[in-house]
Amino acid sequence: MPNNSPLDKKKFPAILDTLHQEHWHLTKLLALLIVICIASLGSLSVAQHFLPQGPTVAITPTPKYDDGRCDADPAQMTYVPLASHSGSSRAPSSSPNALSPKTTPSPIGPLPSDWTLNGFNNTDAAYVQACAASFVKQYHTYDASNPQTFQNAIYMLSTHAKKLFYLGGIEDTDNIHLRMLPNWQHTAQQQQQIEQATVDRPIIHSIASVGPQHIVTVKVGYNLQKQTNGIVTAFTYNDTVILQNTTPSPKLPNEKTGWQVIDWKDQDA
Repeated sequence: MPNNSPLDKKKFPAILDTLHQEHWHLTKLLALLIVICIASLGSLSVAQHFLPQGPTVAITPTPKYDDGRCDADPAQMTYVPLASHSGSSRAPSSSPNALSPKTTPSPIGPLPSDWTLNGFNNTDAAYVQACAASFVKQYHTYDASNPQTFQNAIYMLSTHAKKLFYLGGIEDTDNIHLRMLPNWQHTAQQQQQIEQATVDRPIIHSIASVGPQHIVTVKVGYNLQKQTNGIVTAFTYNDTVILQNTTPSPKLPNEKTGWQVIDWKDQDA
């Protein structure tokens, strides 16, 4: 039978009030947790836009260079004796073709004593000479108004030599990167430089074997006509070209051993 005493009626509202207060505290705690969670998610999103980012590393692909080879045919080469003068001035010319000395046939010349010991003959020597001469002639023939002509002879280079020519570096001991320097090109263009070279028959100075490779050092004498700001001067120089054997050029069906340039020393640098 229910107890309806006055004491029980006073206790019941007190119990309800206590439950209500506990519920209110739980509700506030739950709401606080929800706010914290939302704030955390928002901060992650905002952090992506406003927090400092790590340094961006730009990866530049390494240029790829192919092995080159000379394609000079000894039968088509023209060798010009070295001029007896150096540094003489000439009248201005509109074309570097003004220098047209007579050509004379030249023999192969003396070969290193160990040339034949390395399995080479006079025909091989003729290809080596043609390669070195063609390189020097094309390298020293350019028109600064067309910067592409600075690279006339680069197709003959080995992969490593091409890398040095375009990028330079600590291994470029002979400064073959010179013509790719912006300052050098700017000066040549400002002075309206035009060059043309004619070559004498090169002299094979030495041959050395490095494993399966044969390294040949060739001295190339050449007459250089330089036009600077319309003034033409003529010089006689000797460059050193270093060659390495490679596969023959498809343009030379009779060539048994191909050659490529791996380094050179430019006396006019």
